[in-house]
Amino acid sequence: MSDHKDYLVEQSENVVELQIKLEQARASDDREACEQLFFELENIGDDLAGLNPKLEGDDLAYSCFILGSICALMGLWPHAEQAYDQALSHWPDHVGLLNEMAECQFELGNFKKAAECLEKSLKIGGHTPVVVHDLAVAYAWNGDIPKAQITLINGMARFPSDTSLIDALKELDISNNQ
Repeated sequence: MSDHKDYLVEQSENVVELQIKLEQARASDDREACEQLFFELENIGDDLAGLNPKLEGDDLAYSCFILGSICALMGLWPHAEQAYDQALSHWPDHVGLLNEMAECQFELGNFKKAAECLEKSLKIGGHTPVVVHDLAVAYAWNGDIPKAQITLINGMARFPSDTSLIDALKELDISNNQ
């Protein structure tokens, strides 16, 4: 494992820890803690951005993935999209990366691209109730209600005990009939 790889793994673990702390700080509306956590995330992002010109291949993809996650945590969606795009150019079939890019596209209001990412995630093995649900939402918000309904129905067949898919279909039916 390269020196860069060890550093990247360490930074990725730091980002996950900061994410958990940020969720807790946001839940308790602790603005001071949020600011401190943003500062720490920004420092990691700055370090990675400075390192990127020295990286290539998997190391560069990993660094960009981490940068995208940092930008997403901070609500910097255009920057997150840019970092995820660069990571996807190296890892086009990375399920976690595709799912994070889909979230980014939701935030940017690009529901068609969100659906494309989630479709690919499902095709390569990211089949979970959450991904099925999010794909249906992307279809619905893109105006394709029948495709959203079919996605939820197929998801319910695959995950019969997941109530979120049933609830989403009921909600979609109610909103579609109003």
